[in-house]
Amino acid sequence: MAVTNKLMEVFPKLQEGGGFEFLKIAGSTRSRNLSLLQCPNTGYTLAYLKDPSTTIGQATIYIRPLQQDLPIDSESSGHASGPAISCITCQKEVPFSEMKLHRANCDGTPMQETHREGEGDRCEENDREPPTDRDSVPVRPETSVQSGVEPVVIESGKIDLKELDNGGVGQTLLFEGEPDHLVPAASEVLIESNLFRVAGRMIGHSFLHDGPHVTGLSPAVIHVLFNGDPEMATIVVEDCPDLHIRSIIQMLELEELTQEQKDTVSDLSLSWDLPAVTKTNQRWLHNKLLVHAVIGRTMRQIKQLRKGLKDVMLWPLLTSRPDVVPLLFPKMAGMQFVPQMFLDKITWPVEDSDDEDEGLDIECKCRITGFLRVFIETASSDTLAQLLKFWVGWEMLPSELKVEFSGGTFPSSSTCFETLKLPAHYNTYKDFEEALVAAIDSAHTGFGLV
Repeated sequence: MAVTNKLMEVFPKLQEGGGFEFLKIAGSTRSRNLSLLQCPNTGYTLAYLKDPSTTIGQATIYIRPLQQDLPIDSESSGHASGPAISCITCQKEVPFSEMKLHRANCDGTPMQETHREGEGDRCEENDREPPTDRDSVPVRPETSVQSGVEPVVIESGKIDLKELDNGGVGQTLLFEGEPDHLVPAASEVLIESNLFRVAGRMIGHSFLHDGPHVTGLSPAVIHVLFNGDPEMATIVVEDCPDLHIRSIIQMLELEELTQEQKDTVSDLSLSWDLPAVTKTNQRWLHNKLLVHAVIGRTMRQIKQLRKGLKDVMLWPLLTSRPDVVPLLFPKMAGMQFVPQMFLDKITWPVEDSDDEDEGLDIECKCRITGFLRVFIETASSDTLAQLLKFWVGWEMLPSELKVEFSGGTFPSSSTCFETLKLPAHYNTYKDFEEALVAAIDSAHTGFGLV
């Protein structure tokens, strides 16, 4: 009866429910639901709830009325409590616990509303809390700019892992660093949201369905991802995405350190539970700082990626066939394109096509398609990669590349349908090339989609 009495004391409305029952969450991560906690003959008692056989442990218990639903017109479940507070609209004194209900029904005359709005506008900037860095790395904001570092983020609707737009308020990096040296971002928000496990599932599904891959991942991260020893990983200073931390680690490569440099290095090492720098441990400390900067700060993210790959049942293949790993995580330097790779995939417009080519004669069509062929045959590998990204949205050749004619001034593309749309008003190859290059370059200002 102690449990029942306490519940009735805290939630008086529960007396109107004709009894109650307890529920707890059961099932796996993908299929979680509420299951009934069977009530013994003696009723719910503290001894029963603490019994290991109930498998409650630290789980949350949910209470459900037994015979009827209870009204929830008021958020206050007991008597009025707390100090009296003056309503800012009607100036009436209301108990603290009933203020929300009063505000919902208050019809008093607003007092000095215009004045308050003006003050709110002026104070908005002062009240906004500055962003905080939850990582305990002594980094000065003005020296932590990652210029020259190409981020990899999740792109909406694409597996390219290009951009994660946080409600329109900036972007959150999922991977960061230089090409072929990308490492998971050291973000507590991403870790707590389990987004790296989601990314692992996306990578696995994309691989199984012959989709795009994540290119440019650091070999050290790949080594640890597949259960390699972090101390045996080949880590280079380019694997450290934070330029400020990288510059501090590079100080240890000098023959002699000034006192200021020693203090800077020691501040970083002590913040990571490593000893201060000395003449004898300089090389050892260099390796330890580099391992922690690249692997230690990303170990939880790597574990989540591993779980994501296991969720899609890809892990047995990857562990039994190490030669498949380079296919799953190819190097960006190895992504070389040649013109024939494109020409073999292109489906050229035909006479009875349904594209916007009304009024175009065969000579005009041949001229424009000929310009495109010349552009592809003379383009470098980097230019072809940019063209492919403009064409289909990512830098991986699909099974088919389509070409259509359309109106407009510049070439455009329908990436979802892997179609390049070319205007037919170009009379010289020079004009066509300038327009196509301008269109391709526009992809850098967006998501790779036009």
